[in-house]
Amino acid sequence: MLDGKGLNDDGEEADIKSIARKVKLFRDEIMADKKQSQKKSYEKMIKQIDKYWDKLFADPITVKTSNDEILIQPQRTNNILERFFRELKRRNRKRSGTISLNKRLKSMLADTFNMYNIVL
Repeated sequence: MLDGKGLNDDGEEADIKSIARKVKLFRDEIMADKKQSQKKSYEKMIKQIDKYWDKLFADPITVKTSNDEILIQPQRTNNILERFFRELKRRNRKRSGTISLNKRLKSMLADTFNMYNIVL
């Protein structure tokens, strides 16, 4: 978040092993600090990291294309979908001047999201 992009940050090209090392270092630093390691929020975070460690840092998937093989690193969050809904909400608020999208989303056709992909 240092770059100011926050939730809209695409991240950077980085080796999953180096990311795993940095997360492990971060985890170890928190666990070494008695004051921080006893905070509920840190306890929960460490518990999640430990529980899902193997899934968080799984190897990329090899996909064969007509030309060659490419490696795809699976996305670990639903950030793409979250960005889509934030953008949809922002556009609706600008157009309508209202904050709530509840009624509009419920009345949309099921294929609206597919159309959004075509337009982009």
